[in-house]
Amino acid sequence: MVKIKTISRYTINYSRKSAFDSTIVEKKHQTSFSAYDENGNLILDKTFDMSGDLENCIKREYNSQNQIVKEELFDGIDENPYESRVNIYDQRGLATISRVSYAEDEVEERFTYNADGNLLKKEVVYPDGDSYVEVELQWNGRLLQSATEYNDDGEENILRNYQYDQQEHLIEMVVEEKSLLDKHTETYEYEGDLVTRQVLYNLKGKPVSITINIYDGRQLIGKTVETDSRYLKTIFDYDANGNKTRERIYNRKDVLLTDKIFVYNEKGLEIREEITSRNIVDNNDEMELTEAHISEYEYWE
Repeated sequence: MVKIKTISRYTINYSRKSAFDSTIVEKKHQTSFSAYDENGNLILDKTFDMSGDLENCIKREYNSQNQIVKEELFDGIDENPYESRVNIYDQRGLATISRVSYAEDEVEERFTYNADGNLLKKEVVYPDGDSYVEVELQWNGRLLQSATEYNDDGEENILRNYQYDQQEHLIEMVVEEKSLLDKHTETYEYEGDLVTRQVLYNLKGKPVSITINIYDGRQLIGKTVETDSRYLKTIFDYDANGNKTRERIYNRKDVLLTDKIFVYNEKGLEIREEITSRNIVDNNDEMELTEAHISEYEYWE
């Protein structure tokens, strides 16, 4: 089994030198760095902007059960974390308390579960004893029936309701955002346990997005996404190990818009993604290499 120690990811942008010079210029910058302990736990995660400067950083500490006991979040400016949390677990291994410290405030998040270990309630408690329920969930066995999010005044903010078929597949999700006076519904259709059709409806019940998935066995080989103003068809290719090797995106006229190639190392890990796109800026039919993503790995011995 491969035990990853670090992953460094880079992006290479390819562009013309100028509008009058077609010489291709490459610009490479690091996008992220991730480090793992010997148990596979993520202990450090950094993201960088296009200039290579640090944007965000997350540091984590784990206990002997591989549970996160401390987490610190940093921006790219201050050496002190803008948020840190310490987690406490019960005998079932469920997080019951998270003590959260911000730059100028501290709160305690408390979690309540049912006998099956499903989260029922998340409550936020302030140092002066004031509190409010942030999230409440209702279950039917192992199936989530509804989830309600509240603002700090105790008012309902976002409501989610879920419906399932006899095989316990999610077939409908209704999301109501009360603060925005908005509501949308998503429906799902299946073959076996694979989603073949997903439709998003707006507040008025009009479909605004339809996604169709096509499979070969259990492998997704095609997808179409259609809205009022857009239609995209994606075709996927795989190698003998099931790794995605190519992804092609077409428009309604079956014109190739984007072609992505994926390359893997001998351990089966993706090391390169090349993106070729149609040049629509210069209004020609040329497919040009525009971007590449590189992943470099270190391993635990």
